[in-house]
Amino acid sequence: MTRSLLILVVLAAGPLAGDEPKKPVAPAPESQGDAGSAKRAEEWTKRIDSLASKNTAPRLTRNNVIYEPSFPHDYDWEDQERVLEALNALAQCSDPELWDILIAHGEDQRYSFTARRFGPNAYNFSVGSACRMLAGEQLLWIGRMNSDPDSRGRPDVIVNLGLRDLDKWRSERREKALWELQVELLDKAALEVGKLERLSDDQKKALIAQIERRKDGISRSRKAIFIRVHLDSFDFYSKASQK
Repeated sequence: MTRSLLILVVLAAGPLAGDEPKKPVAPAPESQGDAGSAKRAEEWTKRIDSLASKNTAPRLTRNNVIYEPSFPHDYDWEDQERVLEALNALAQCSDPELWDILIAHGEDQRYSFTARRFGPNAYNFSVGSACRMLAGEQLLWIGRMNSDPDSRGRPDVIVNLGLRDLDKWRSERREKALWELQVELLDKAALEVGKLERLSDDQKKALIAQIERRKDGISRSRKAIFIRVHLDSFDFYSKASQK
C-alpha cells in the first residue's frame, strides 16, 4: 500500500449503507452576499460532488480481526486518484464559506474512497463522512496546542473539548455560525488548560493568553479561523498495493 502525503481527521466512517443514496442540495453559505461568494459556493459544491467515485465500494471482509477490502477486477484506480485530488483540494481550502457546504453534505452516502485510518482496518468512506471529517477539523484544532505558544512544533497539549459525538454536539447548535462555535470551544479550552497539572503556572498563563487572543480576534471580526487539514492519517489503497 502506498501512503499519500495528504491529512488528519478524527471522524472515522464505517462501511457504507444504501445502494442508491440521494444527492443533497447545499444551501447558500451564511456569508454569501454577493455574486463572487455565490460563485465560490457553486465551485465548492462541484468540488464536493467530485468526491463521489464512479466505482462501486469494495466488499469488506474480516480476516481474523482485521477488515480488508476486496476490490473488483474492474475497479477504476484512475478515478480513485481523481477523487483523492478533489479531497486534497478541499483539505487545503482556507475559505470559511466551505463550512456550511460541508455540513450540508454530511449525510451524502455516495461512495468516495477506501482507506485505512488510525489502525489496520479498512473503511469505505462516503462523500458525507469525508465532509464531516473536514468540517470537524475546523473545531477540533482548538483542543490541540503547544506548551510553548511561540513554537511551530507539533502540539504537545491536547485538551478534551467534549466533542466525542461531534455530530450530536453540532446538531444541538445548528443555529450558530462556525465562528460562534469556535468562540464557545475556545472558552472550554481555556478552562481545560487551567486544570492541567503537568503544566507550570507560567505555561498555563501563556496558553490561556494565546487562547484569549484568538477568541478576541474571532469575536471582533465575526469570522472563523479556517485551517488547512492534513491528510497524513490516511493510508489510501492503490493499484500497486493490490499486486
